[in-house]
Amino acid sequence: MITFKINNQKIECPITWDEITVEQYIKLKDAKNVSEVFKALTGFDLYISEEQLERDFFPFLTFIADRPDFDSLPLTEYIQGASAPLKNLGHGTFGQKIAAQKIISKAFKGQSKVDVTSFMVDVLEVYIKIEKNKINSLKFIQAYPYFNHICKEILRLVKRDKQYLEQKPDSELTLAGVERLSKFGEMRIIDQLAGGDLLKYEKIIEIEYDVIFKKLWYIAEQGAFRERLHKLQMKKQKQAA
Repeated sequence: MITFKINNQKIECPITWDEITVEQYIKLKDAKNVSEVFKALTGFDLYISEEQLERDFFPFLTFIADRPDFDSLPLTEYIQGASAPLKNLGHGTFGQKIAAQKIISKAFKGQSKVDVTSFMVDVLEVYIKIEKNKINSLKFIQAYPYFNHICKEILRLVKRDKQYLEQKPDSELTLAGVERLSKFGEMRIIDQLAGGDLLKYEKIIEIEYDVIFKKLWYIAEQGAFRERLHKLQMKKQKQAA
């Protein structure tokens, strides 16, 4: 960190990637010239020419060109002022999984290319349980690996759900219009697990997601077993007739 004295005012400016906060990084990626870079890093407007900026300040900002490979950074073991990062998001709550999945799905809906930092703060807020202004103040090099980990974990959980919980409706259910229930999303699952009791909804979403998954898997397997059993019984009845 370096301190500039401008108009009798002390302005602190990061000079390494280790010092850049989440908020500074998000602003920095949209900067198009030296003055915008300086404002992104300091929040300070410099009303001087680009030529003077490049001469007096640019030498301290050259680190920007040497961008680390953030995706390869290891998961942090500790985030200041926050709960310890979960390595397995299946140990997070059902509500957290729903919230993070919604944020990510909304960001990618209808988009072929997405700037992931556009929803980074929202996703982190779900799991580290601190206010957005504090997340914005975290060092980017510390916060991004956990955000990246969350996205990968949500993808893993979604793939697991698809593999074990998705069931293709039979022709009768399709004819009856079962697809119309899909618009209710996760509410169908919550209502099913709550036994239709609205007052139990909040308790359901606070349960660890791996527990929810195992229960849903059991229900799915139970349903598949009953369907197979029913088909076998119908087959026997036809053979006996």
